[in-house]
Amino acid sequence: MAIEYDTESTRLTPAFASEDPSGYKASLLNKHGAIDGGRLGMVYEKVLASGMLKVENIVIDPSTPRCKIVDGAGGFQLTLGVLDIEEQERQTMIFEHERFTGEDGIVYKFNHELSHFIIGFLSEISDDFNSLYRLTFDSRSKGRGGFHMKGNQPKYKNQNKPFVYESREDIVELVNMYLLEPDYLKRFLDFLVDPASAQVRASGHLATLSRRQADHFFNTIDTAVKEWLRS
Repeated sequence: MAIEYDTESTRLTPAFASEDPSGYKASLLNKHGAIDGGRLGMVYEKVLASGMLKVENIVIDPSTPRCKIVDGAGGFQLTLGVLDIEEQERQTMIFEHERFTGEDGIVYKFNHELSHFIIGFLSEISDDFNSLYRLTFDSRSKGRGGFHMKGNQPKYKNQNKPFVYESREDIVELVNMYLLEPDYLKRFLDFLVDPASAQVRASGHLATLSRRQADHFFNTIDTAVKEWLRS
């Protein structure tokens, strides 16, 4: 008989994931859905309603911090690794990395994977949103740097499609940041503008934005997400 968990209070630990993956998934979806007054629950339900992802195709893997989405015969499968990403790696790929361990780290990773689906929906309803990808690709291809450190990870480099996957990952992560907390995205965009952070950006191969460009990125994502949620 499976252990019964209170999904409101159960901690999302690797041990919980190993003992009861189904209970862990239910608790994760409950916690994720309650964030920001239920706004992330609406996001998740919209992804499910699209048919792109099914609850049964969300797989909990307690043996790794890695996540992946694979397109198979039964549709897309999202595998969520529940271990913490090592601190040194988090520093190179996540803004305000110290926040995202334990439960917050799991919610972050899950929402990032959902954002891979969401950018497809946003690109269908907003030409302005599509322009963000073009701006990102242009910046990377001209050596000015990317718009998020996530896209700088070696696994996104592809010699046959230079800058394509890196640029896409930048946009996925910017959408993820907005969905988790709009002010989180604002703080990151401020970092890309701030002259005092220029050396940090250069060492991390990140672009510098003008205030106008940063506002354009935020307003475009804000408008596209709100329009999608209303549709």
